[in-house]
Amino acid sequence: MGLLQKYKSRKYLQRVFLYINLMIITFTIVSSTALYLYSERISLDSQREANEKVLLQMNYNVTYMNEIAKNFAVSMFFDLDIISLLNDSNWVDIDQIQKINRINKKINSNSFIHSLVLYNSKKNEYFTGGNLANREVLINTMDDYLSGRKQMNKMQFIPIKFPAKSNATEQNIDVFSLFMYDSLTQYSKSQSALIINIKPEWLFQNIEIMNGFSANKAGRMFIMDQNSEAFSPTLYPNIANDELKKRINQQIKSTNKTASQFTYTSNHQKQIVNYIINSPNNWIIVNVQPYEELLGAVKKIRIASIIIILVSILLAAIVSLFVSNKLYNPVERLLRQFRRPTDTDLEQATKKERFDELHYMSAIYSNVMDKLNVAETTQDMNESIVKSYYLRKLIMDSSSFSPEELRECAENQRFKIDMNNPLLVGVIQIDNYRSFSESKTIAQQKLYHFALTNICEEIISEHMTCEIIEARSEHLVLLVNIKKDYEAAAAQLPALIQRIQAIMTEYYHVTFTAALSEPSSDYREITYHYGKALEYLMYRMNYGTNSLITPQMVQTNLENQEQHIPSELEKKLVEAIKSNHLESVTDQINKIQIMVSRMNSDAVFLALMHLSVIISQTLREMNYNKLSPILIDLRTLKQNIIEKETLEEIFSEIIDLFSKIFTEQSEQEGNKSNVIVDIIKEIILTNYSDMNLSLQGISAMLKMSSVYVGRVFKKQEDISVAEYINELRLSKSIELLVNHNLTIHEIVEKVGFGNQNYYFKMFKNKFGTTPKEYRIKKSLN
Repeated sequence: MGLLQKYKSRKYLQRVFLYINLMIITFTIVSSTALYLYSERISLDSQREANEKVLLQMNYNVTYMNEIAKNFAVSMFFDLDIISLLNDSNWVDIDQIQKINRINKKINSNSFIHSLVLYNSKKNEYFTGGNLANREVLINTMDDYLSGRKQMNKMQFIPIKFPAKSNATEQNIDVFSLFMYDSLTQYSKSQSALIINIKPEWLFQNIEIMNGFSANKAGRMFIMDQNSEAFSPTLYPNIANDELKKRINQQIKSTNKTASQFTYTSNHQKQIVNYIINSPNNWIIVNVQPYEELLGAVKKIRIASIIIILVSILLAAIVSLFVSNKLYNPVERLLRQFRRPTDTDLEQATKKERFDELHYMSAIYSNVMDKLNVAETTQDMNESIVKSYYLRKLIMDSSSFSPEELRECAENQRFKIDMNNPLLVGVIQIDNYRSFSESKTIAQQKLYHFALTNICEEIISEHMTCEIIEARSEHLVLLVNIKKDYEAAAAQLPALIQRIQAIMTEYYHVTFTAALSEPSSDYREITYHYGKALEYLMYRMNYGTNSLITPQMVQTNLENQEQHIPSELEKKLVEAIKSNHLESVTDQINKIQIMVSRMNSDAVFLALMHLSVIISQTLREMNYNKLSPILIDLRTLKQNIIEKETLEEIFSEIIDLFSKIFTEQSEQEGNKSNVIVDIIKEIILTNYSDMNLSLQGISAMLKMSSVYVGRVFKKQEDISVAEYINELRLSKSIELLVNHNLTIHEIVEKVGFGNQNYYFKMFKNKFGTTPKEYRIKKSLN
């Protein structure tokens, strides 16, 4: 019971036991199967060789019989007595009897000759020789072949079965006939022929002898002739059936071999078929053997294999029990080191699928390691927080540390940098941080800062010792130890930072700007240089995003004392704005941008604010004097100036603003001209009957210059005001001519023409006829 409980509670021991059993059983089955298959193959190969030998011997015997019969037929065919009987048309009966007697003597001297038939074509008469029981049947059968009713080939054995007779034997073939005649082509009955009939007993005895020599007594041999008819001493229809004959012919065609072996199933019984082709007679000698009886010895091997497998399973269980316990002992000792579990504990713990002792120990080990990793991670995080605190304090208030305090802090917190060597302070800030923080979640922002910190630390640490501090959420601080050769370090560090910028742009699609301070030989100056680096970072407005700013780059800006935009540039900008000339405005703004980019950071901001004030005042003055004011929100301009990070962006925004303003003004001018033209048309339509209506009168009504009104109307309508008035008066006169019975004089007065002759002239020029003729033509139509 204790051993059973042990196996029940220990799944790993069960698996060892099962695996050993499985290996032994698998090996036994595979080896036994291989032995059985190999024995089967050897038996088949041996039987095939034996069958080939038997068939070759049988083929030799048939060929030998064929040669003897041919030689006898040739000797008889050229015998003088035979020649006489075949070809003479006149002979004496006594001579004929003597010749036939001599022929009979020759036939009787050969034990395998059954009979001889002579056909004389000249007399159409048959002569026979030999011991004949029924001459008439023999002659009739031979006549069927000579007359072409049955197929025959020259000098080839033809198996012949005579019609049933009173003394019929059990043999299925009576004779093998050999036909001989002079012609080399197809036989015709105009030729004489010699027919030798061979007794089948000699061939059938050979077949019986070969069947007796065969190792498998159940095998049967038979012969297929030219017409696929089968014959043997005793014919077995269930063996030599039509299906087997068809299969043999197919095998010969497919393999194109004179001898071969194949398997064949008939009546659910598998047979092994060997054949060989006898070329002289075009026969096929076939040997058929039952597959199961042929492999009787192999069956015994299969039974023995099964017994061996069963015994092996029993022995495997016994051996596996012993071996598995030996293999399990180290696992048992190791298991006892884990809280010394009882069998009941293990049984409960291993109830889950695939949860064995090793999984049990692995789970305990993983649990311990997880707790240890949590403890180590917590400790590392606490140390990192404390270290980050001291580094931030160092850059914010470096003078508060005494040398002893700094040395102790550096040792306890494991600072990477050496405070005794010169330090260089750098500041890194992601560009367009406002839009970056709005488009990213807090988790994503932390991920980007983490990636930037790791990349900086990995690349810079390959060449220099550094610490990277996240001073505030929007920027990082670099503390880098530099060698005493500052010029070499100053050239190397910017190259490293530019490499980091390229990586962040390519893989994270984020750009950042970095600013470097002057080197600090005293740790107490770190805070000062940190402030200078922040100041240099503001020059991103001058140099653009994704830039690296060094003290040498901003030296000119720091020395520049210019605080304001020159009044001359301001005046030219105002004039360009008022003239609505975009190119001039763009040119003046570009000049202001160049001048502002040379100022220091404080002056840049003041200059930009002053520029926004100038633009706002100018636009207000223009709106005060315009009928259609410029619709623009000036607060948006100031907001954009504050939000943009670079001068390029700010001045591009200003140029885009004026482009929009001037486009809107052009559209307003076009709309104003349309309104004026519509008003002029309405005045003309209302007052066309007034003979004094003119451009000057209309201009006076509109309180505008007649030149301006005429130019606007001409530009919109492509005709002058006077021409439009005449066109409208002529159009109205047509309506009166057609629809009213007024005189020409009355019509001239109603439409506003002061002179009748002038009206006739204008009408003639317009319509090519006089008003009177026009009226008559319209009345007739």
